[in-house]
Amino acid sequence: VMKVPAGHLVTLRPGDPEARPRRYWDLPLPADRGADDDAPSLDEAADELTGLLRRAATRRLVSDVPLGVFLSGGIDSGTLVALLSEQRTLETFSIGFDNPTFDESGLAATVAQQFGTEHRMKKFNVGEMTALLPRVADFLDEPFGDASILPTHLLSRFTRDHVTVALSGDGGDELFAGYPTFQAERVGGPLTRHLAPAWRQLLRSVASRLPVSRDNISLDFRIKQFLRGVGYPDEARHQIWLGSFTPTEVAGLLTPD
Repeated sequence: VMKVPAGHLVTLRPGDPEARPRRYWDLPLPADRGADDDAPSLDEAADELTGLLRRAATRRLVSDVPLGVFLSGGIDSGTLVALLSEQRTLETFSIGFDNPTFDESGLAATVAQQFGTEHRMKKFNVGEMTALLPRVADFLDEPFGDASILPTHLLSRFTRDHVTVALSGDGGDELFAGYPTFQAERVGGPLTRHLAPAWRQLLRSVASRLPVSRDNISLDFRIKQFLRGVGYPDEARHQIWLGSFTPTEVAGLLTPD
């Protein structure tokens, strides 16, 4: 069982047992384009980026049905609301949770107040999330390990009571290095290169004895998850940090039998 990599396709032909992924697109990196003597300054680049974001957001306001914005209170959805509120009064939507470490509704309300949106929020509890799991699993077309699908479904269902289309800030963390794993790379890379495997295993063993917290992204979770990724190549570390299983664990779960 595998997922087709980004920018790849798989061609199936009758009688051909091999179906290998083939790359059809790749992101051109600056090194591929050669030196650019006309590179903008930081301020110029910031102004250009703001303009691009504003134009992209404005294009998505074109809708023949009521439109709203998912607002988490983070930088990505907050930026979207800031840019769009320049043009119209927005309807924004967020959800909250009983556990304060998972609840971002206060941040969302602050952003909504700052930009004068018509804001709606609904709070959910653990029981509602658990009951939703079998239903959401029916909607998925592939193995999926990101539990955020549950609050996303709840938010979408709540929002649909008021508008038909909603914009979100999804993708902002990927494009603009918003995940904590990008900060962890400062340490993860050097440890991978310089820390002996025996020492890495010792650290994992010590971390496994830390008391477990059920809070969101708790300290023990961050330490354990960080150590899981140390030792893997640069291109794989983020996948390990953000994923549910290491390649070794996947191989143990998905056997030829």
